[in-house]
Amino acid sequence: MKREELKEQNRRRILQAATELMIQQGIAHTSIKEVSEKSGISFVTMYKYFDSKEALTEEVVYDFQKQHLDQLLEEVTNKDLSFKEMIRVFEKNQQELEELLGPEGFEEFRVFGQKSERISVYFKEMQQQLVTMLIMAGRVSGVIHTKASNQSIMMLVSWLMEYIENRHEELTENQMADLETLFMYGLAGKDEHKRK
Repeated sequence: MKREELKEQNRRRILQAATELMIQQGIAHTSIKEVSEKSGISFVTMYKYFDSKEALTEEVVYDFQKQHLDQLLEEVTNKDLSFKEMIRVFEKNQQELEELLGPEGFEEFRVFGQKSERISVYFKEMQQQLVTMLIMAGRVSGVIHTKASNQSIMMLVSWLMEYIENRHEELTENQMADLETLFMYGLAGKDEHKRK
């Protein structure tokens, strides 16, 4: 085997072991020593690939989010989904990630992703693509019929998502329902919207 192929194979083994461990037991509870043992790559050799646990974690979280967001984008792109169906796909994806990682692990991956510029930039680009598709589906199905531009809707969605992401405590179901109503019907409310 050529040297470059061996290096790539070792790198993949390290990432696979680290991903499995971080999914199973969380980022904080995964040590470099455990990754070394699981991957079969010596502790010293691992540092040739990743100079710190943070560098390794960034790669794990980036690859994990990329895989799941690319899969989500493919799923909503390859199907002719209505606005509501697309929302259900997004919700299902979120649920699956929370179940896979557990509440604590999900939060660790989310927070680490926010701290990494690389992950944050990628996530925002994908989020913009997905929300744009959602807006277009909403316009086609008649759920979104405002004269506001897609760019203005995107701005509002970005503010709302940023607010939700940066909260230190979970929103209650009632608060989420209120935000959804405000987003869909504005300050006039659902009943006022229908009278016009």
